[in-house]
Amino acid sequence: CQKCNGSAMFFGVSIQDCEHCTQVPGFARPIPDILVEYSRFLRRTEDGLRTKALFRLSPDYSLLAIIEALTESNCFNFEGLGGLVGEGFDFFGDPGNREQLLHVVASCFKKYLRSMPSRLLEPIPIGPDSAPPTPTAALEIVHAHLDEDGRAVLLWLLRFLNDVVAAQSTLPSPDSGSEQKAVGIDALAVIFAAALFPDFDLVGMTLEVGIGEVQDAVKRSSDARVAFVAALLRATPGTSDPQTTEPAASHE
Repeated sequence: CQKCNGSAMFFGVSIQDCEHCTQVPGFARPIPDILVEYSRFLRRTEDGLRTKALFRLSPDYSLLAIIEALTESNCFNFEGLGGLVGEGFDFFGDPGNREQLLHVVASCFKKYLRSMPSRLLEPIPIGPDSAPPTPTAALEIVHAHLDEDGRAVLLWLLRFLNDVVAAQSTLPSPDSGSEQKAVGIDALAVIFAAALFPDFDLVGMTLEVGIGEVQDAVKRSSDARVAFVAALLRATPGTSDPQTTEPAASHE
């Protein structure tokens, strides 16, 4: 990756302009450290990927600001931030504090994806009349429209999210005492479609379809985006699958 743009190290910096990246085996291009380190934190923390409602709950915004500042300092030792938060915060001894921090890191994970100057799936032409693709067709579309940097990061992300799904599937069902539903592919597709596609251009859509139809157009476009992300998740193995390398670039 090339030199970072301005003072920001990660948030608001394009993949191409971020200099803090890690070459992950099986991927053609380096992955920004922020994603690699956030995923490592979520994995290494006890039951991190099994945290109920992971990626769904709103964070503690004061703690989120601290995590974001540490991230921009290229510091990912979140377990030792008790002194920054206050004497009452005990990551190792208090399960509640630990779970709170997991939700904050998950929120920063999504915030980073939303902060990209060009979001990962912005080149994908999905509109209100787009039909849900098959998993294979969704991957073909990604190969056709994303550059090498964006494709590598997206495929890495999809593999990580499939690991989240696998971990969440081991949670007890709501009928057996779980307070929250496990986060599966459909839920993650809803959550991450909003972070991977650009915000809707409501003015442009209104001019195109008329003010009376814009709400329906947004709903159908949103559903199409979610269906596309769900298809991608179903097409991508997790790290527990022996196929952990980037799919062959035969569609380029």
